[in-house]
Amino acid sequence: QMCIRDRYQRRVHGMHKTLSVEGNVVDVEGRRVFRGRVNIEGNKIVSIITGDSVAVTDKGPFILPGFIDSHVHIDDSLLAPYEFARGSVRGGTIAAVCDPHEIANVMGMPGIEYMVKQSKQSPYKFFYGAPACVPPSDFEMAGAELGPKELKELLASPDIHHMAEFMDFYGVIHDNPRTMEKIRITKEAGKPIDGHAPLLTGAELDKYIAAGISTDHECSIIEEAREKVKKGMKVIVREGSAAPDLRGIYQIIDEAPDMVMLCTDEWHPNDMLYKGHVDYIVRMAIGLGCDVFNVLRAASVNPVKHYKIPVGGLKEGDLADFIVVDSLKEVNVLQTYIEGNLVYDNKNVLIPPMTPAIVNNFKITDPISPDDLAIFADSKEINVIEVFDKKLFTKKSC
Repeated sequence: QMCIRDRYQRRVHGMHKTLSVEGNVVDVEGRRVFRGRVNIEGNKIVSIITGDSVAVTDKGPFILPGFIDSHVHIDDSLLAPYEFARGSVRGGTIAAVCDPHEIANVMGMPGIEYMVKQSKQSPYKFFYGAPACVPPSDFEMAGAELGPKELKELLASPDIHHMAEFMDFYGVIHDNPRTMEKIRITKEAGKPIDGHAPLLTGAELDKYIAAGISTDHECSIIEEAREKVKKGMKVIVREGSAAPDLRGIYQIIDEAPDMVMLCTDEWHPNDMLYKGHVDYIVRMAIGLGCDVFNVLRAASVNPVKHYKIPVGGLKEGDLADFIVVDSLKEVNVLQTYIEGNLVYDNKNVLIPPMTPAIVNNFKITDPISPDDLAIFADSKEINVIEVFDKKLFTKKSC
């Protein structure tokens, strides 16, 4: 069988580039697969030519829209954005909807500026949100604070596409003035608001949604996902390094295919190296029995529509953002294209490596000793925070 790299031809005339890729074209929204050729000029798809033969759906290659991680903290990956992109394209992921609240809680506005500036050095598509909760709540201390003034400044920037996860659901439910002001300025900017509402239900969930919060990625049980979808909230199904929730709620993908997206939330380098990225979630969902078109819709079409982000969907006139895979079952990525540029080809990442600048805000003047971290009990019992493997929930124990 001819390898994929021999299936396309590229010609460069000055700055004008043409490219053709042949294979089984997957029309996600039309729910069909056909033999065809995708023609690109510059950074856009100019035509998709349908072949004479019907696609053989168990034999590749297959051309799909590129995958999108619909909620991820790049700063939790232990990688700078540029290197995150180099790893991500191996898994057919061409874009990420990002919340930089980890670095913002350490460095404030300069941390966000660092993430955005470095991201622009990569062909990968990063779509940042304004961190809603820096610090996450009134009970926590952080290295910085972003109030309504700073968030308004961020939301006015074309580099900021949404308000990132609103962790302070308590403040929303109880009409905290500062919390509600953040929501008001986001609505004024005309940008969507991401949620964070684990196990929130009933009247409290109603109030949270009514405030204008449109997504949640914290669902871990199917009943929770169903209630949120029923009430109009989009559910971002999470399968991440710290919280792998797909097995608990995968049914929602087929039950509400227009209301679902996929995310990792946190994706560690070892997982990226050995599992891939969003391709891993797609492969897993298909393996659990989900309809392949519904899974691909959640991985590509739905985030583009919800966040209104400039990512192509494998249609004529779209930006040429797409991937080539071996089959619709194994979903092994053979090639990744971003705006017509081949960035991953047959196990080779074509984005060159780069040593990122290092930024930090830790100012520790005196050495830390074990005694500085010791807790001295003044009774036979002390309070302990109990954690659970692969879960974000904790429990008070003693």
